[in-house]
Amino acid sequence: MAWVIVSDIEKAKKEQGLAAAQDRYRAWFVNMPLFAMYKAAVDGTLTLDGNADCIVLA
Repeated sequence: MAWVIVSDIEKAKKEQGLAAAQDRYRAWFVNMPLFAMYKAAVDGTLTLDGNADCIVLA
């Protein structure tokens, strides 16, 4: 599941820019606590992929 989330965020960044990717990140984690169990894996993958700028706190 983490891969699906990462792909969604990275696709948004590639196609629509950083702000869109940050909005997708918020949609997955800030507004949907159901996916919190995947946050560490997603954050790690985004960081390794050079997309740490997509990670937002709120």
